[in-house]
Amino acid sequence: MKKDVLILIVFGLLFEMFLINGVIACSSPDDVIMKLFSSDNAHGSLWDDTTYVYDICYSDIFGTSYTGASPHDCSGTNKVLGLYDVSNSHAEIPSLNVYTNDVCYGDLECSSITSGTCSDLGVDYQTIVSLYDTTNSHISAGDFAGYDTKICCRQGGPSGNVYWADMNGNSITDAEIGDSVLMIIEDTGLAQGASVIFEIYEDDLLFDDNIRTGSDAITGLVDANGDVIAKWTILQTDLDKTLDLDNFIFIANGYTSNELSIDSIEANAPPQTQIIKPVAETDYVIRQGQVSTNIISFEQISSDIDDDLKITWDFGDSASAEFENCLSGTNCDTTHQYTASGTKNIILSAEEMIPRTPAQIVKDYSRIYVYDEGITAFAVMDYVVNDRLVTIDATKTHVSDCDYVQATCEGKYGSGNCYQVTDEIDSTDFVWCYDLVLRVDGIDSDPNLFLDWTANGIAFTPNRVGSGMKYIKIFEEPGDYVINLNVKYKL
Repeated sequence: MKKDVLILIVFGLLFEMFLINGVIACSSPDDVIMKLFSSDNAHGSLWDDTTYVYDICYSDIFGTSYTGASPHDCSGTNKVLGLYDVSNSHAEIPSLNVYTNDVCYGDLECSSITSGTCSDLGVDYQTIVSLYDTTNSHISAGDFAGYDTKICCRQGGPSGNVYWADMNGNSITDAEIGDSVLMIIEDTGLAQGASVIFEIYEDDLLFDDNIRTGSDAITGLVDANGDVIAKWTILQTDLDKTLDLDNFIFIANGYTSNELSIDSIEANAPPQTQIIKPVAETDYVIRQGQVSTNIISFEQISSDIDDDLKITWDFGDSASAEFENCLSGTNCDTTHQYTASGTKNIILSAEEMIPRTPAQIVKDYSRIYVYDEGITAFAVMDYVVNDRLVTIDATKTHVSDCDYVQATCEGKYGSGNCYQVTDEIDSTDFVWCYDLVLRVDGIDSDPNLFLDWTANGIAFTPNRVGSGMKYIKIFEEPGDYVINLNVKYKL
């Protein structure tokens, strides 16, 4: 009996291995569009990754092998999706360009949808993979339940697709009054910078009402890929031009779009925003002989289904930068240099371009450190909010005495006590620092570090918890509060 059981188990294992290999392996490396760690809820990688074993195969999807040369080269029109990294990565839809590692393949022309099936774009579209969200997303093979964003591709290259889209570039058939929507024509065949006039009509059975025509028509410019995108913000004055709120179409460059159904009930989806660069908790150095840091890149991912966005960067040093139309053509990333050392608390705000009800503004936060020669106090505050109770942790606060020369630092503080701080951008820029001993006001009898707290500009004294620099603050009323910590060090 034991022998029979052993044989059965071995056979089952062999059969399982054979089945897995048969499902996940493409016929050749040229047949691999990309790879996943597993069939669903997975990270992804480029086609040549050696650790991921679940292949997405061109021939499995389209029933034929691709015969062209160099199928993985990016042509500017064959992008399938974007990856944050070359392997072990989250993904974004092909219309976004924040992630810099493009999955490209052969003659594919790809788009994305957030509802319905890929066949809604045309009978020749096939599902390559499904995403949980339009960006920062896990990936599943094929049409996977619960992953509503589909990457849809067809063979044959660009062909002048014409469609309505939300502000994230996803094809749509429905919108609400107050929404901003995109009108897209792919592969116009026109030169970059050429103007295309978009006219909008209500698609009636007997005759079409003019919604945006003549002097009210909307102009779009052809981009480097030959595509043209124009934005329409759906106003009540537009809908007043028709009586029955039928379906709407746009006509541009000889093309006619699919129909868009508009609901008179206004809804307002919230935006999303995320700081990508600079990476939180990284160090930057004011270069020796210079008055500022290296040029630091500030990059973000922001999205909103039904509104264009205004992006505001607060660099944490009294400087800021503001950009508009960040989803319909404006590059809202930027750069900045710091001229003073200290903690830099960065705030990224994404706000709807046209005020809606309710108003939607979202923010993301990050923190970096700038070092310079001399003594610098770094105020650092982490917090947790629980209803009206805010728990504050200031234990990372420190005061550093830095020098460009290691021997100078060690001459003051002893060999081995100085540590090197290297610039995040250029490793040849660095300083040697020693963290001075802190005696904190309210904790030690002879303090040299003094903490000043404000909430919305009003001074307060938080309650200390334990023997260190941890505190609590209870607000009497709910609301939005900005807590600031300023520190002073006495030599």
